[in-house]
Amino acid sequence: MSLWRRISASTNLSPEGEQYVVVYAGNTGTTDLDLNLIAYPFDSVNGFGDRIVPTQFIEDGFNGGGRVAFSPSGGGVATTAGLFIPAPVNDFGLVSYVWDEGFGSRITTPDAKPRGAQNVAFHPDGDVVFVSHAQGTAQGGSELYAYNWSDATGFGSTRSVSSQIQNPYQDFQPIAVSPNGQFVAVGHTSGINLDIFPFSKSTGFGTKVQPSVVAAPNAVFSVAWNNAGTYVAIGGGSTDGTKRLNIWAWDNATGSFGAKVANTNISVGFVSTSTVYSIIFSPDDEAIILGVAAGPDAGLAAFSWDNDTGTFGAQYDEPSEPVPYLDYPRSLRFNTNGNVLFASGGDSAQSPVMAYQWDNQTGFGSRYDDPDSTGIGLGYNAYSIDYKDFG
Repeated sequence: MSLWRRISASTNLSPEGEQYVVVYAGNTGTTDLDLNLIAYPFDSVNGFGDRIVPTQFIEDGFNGGGRVAFSPSGGGVATTAGLFIPAPVNDFGLVSYVWDEGFGSRITTPDAKPRGAQNVAFHPDGDVVFVSHAQGTAQGGSELYAYNWSDATGFGSTRSVSSQIQNPYQDFQPIAVSPNGQFVAVGHTSGINLDIFPFSKSTGFGTKVQPSVVAAPNAVFSVAWNNAGTYVAIGGGSTDGTKRLNIWAWDNATGSFGAKVANTNISVGFVSTSTVYSIIFSPDDEAIILGVAAGPDAGLAAFSWDNDTGTFGAQYDEPSEPVPYLDYPRSLRFNTNGNVLFASGGDSAQSPVMAYQWDNQTGFGSRYDDPDSTGIGLGYNAYSIDYKDFG
């Protein structure tokens, strides 16, 4: 299979500047057992380029949700995978990489960090990075941590720790930072399923806010803000198709929830055990795309969205070239122009990384040739994907 695919029929595609996609993938294959990070150059005309891998992987360090994120400046890559630090620390630290058109040196924190690092997200200013730690009750509970960040040195000292999150399990805890950087949303398995913490770089985390209406999915796997910062969404698993996606209005001025504004039945084309694993709003907030697990026909569902009224429009047609990893479409990203949708997932012998053309009027377009993911092995899960436009 060619690593390059030229798609020239669409008028909304044109070559852009330097762009990269980075993927964190678990590995249960029998070769290249340490391989878990891969990056690719990308442009919307030519697709994925030759893959880039670090010289040092995060060997034997999968200790959580396996998430990856470019820093806002693009000079660093943060992961939520614990790497064991030998004596005298004898505990887990967080791992990052310098980035300069490829992976630079691997950086491990010199001191122990809380175990169960699940998800990572940056403050828009780039000097603070948030990590959700789901340690379980035996390890002391679950919290959000705000760490100082430098591209050159990675995760720094602890800046602030949130109050306890009602999540007695060592799994998931997706997080999303509001566009203005003033609020951090975290989804979790127990209770109301969503906490939003105010955050100030001078005072740290404030008192968490919860919606008055219980979301009631069986578990929460995804959380997302719209790009205007006026709605927050969580996705999870439920036998009730109307409870798999929950969206609330949000007031930035008062730091409070508004009404639970939208309901749609996430069941068309999916089975009763379907789970919303990933959510993303298009850059102009005119569409919502979902990665839905356990569907018989496709793993991606998309709906038009009205920011003014907080309502869904029509459901877009499924991709004509189906998603091969139906069980776990875990992570979604748009490119800057909003004309390419990236997806990562797993639990299949197919590619864990892919990209589709996207148009808000017509929905899914052509699928780009899948990039080279050799060495990840069967049974993989590409838990996380991120994209950075370097201009």
